[in-house]
Amino acid sequence: MNETQSEVEKATTLNLLAQLLPSQRQLDAGTLAAFVRLLAPYTAAQVEAAAQKIVRTQKWFPTVADFVEAIEGSREERAAEAYALYLHGRRVAGYMDDARFDDPAIHYATHLMGGWTACRQERDEPFRRKEWMEHYLAYRGQPVPRVMRGLGDRRTLYEFHSPTPALPGAERRMLEAT
Repeated sequence: MNETQSEVEKATTLNLLAQLLPSQRQLDAGTLAAFVRLLAPYTAAQVEAAAQKIVRTQKWFPTVADFVEAIEGSREERAAEAYALYLHGRRVAGYMDDARFDDPAIHYATHLMGGWTACRQERDEPFRRKEWMEHYLAYRGQPVPRVMRGLGDRRTLYEFHSPTPALPGAERRMLEAT
């Protein structure tokens, strides 16, 4: 196997971590190769930073899931970051302009909360945050509108009356109505 520099760096980090934390199993060549392969989406620097975090917070050698959480954050942390991004978008675009986010789960949660224009009431924001984050975490790839329409768009009326995005074809039907 021809290993890249990144794979070698990840393997070195994992071997060092294995020496620092006790494990229920040996970190043999096969296990090490599996770890490196499963951590392929991340850079060597991300894996090293995760290892530094893990060595301070765990007593045993981590699983791949522990590395992923150390790199990406917990589901709740990701939902909180998404909510902060949503709030930033709401402040920048306002409810008159259309909004588009790269993360479809933001569209999903916002749609279930009544749409882009319905989520403009800041006075009840602390109470809506928890519900919005629950919707965000419940997203499982359902089709969602690609654009959240603002009040300045004449097609906004359809946003309120469109079917729930979890239904098959809902996005297509909503777009055909415009």
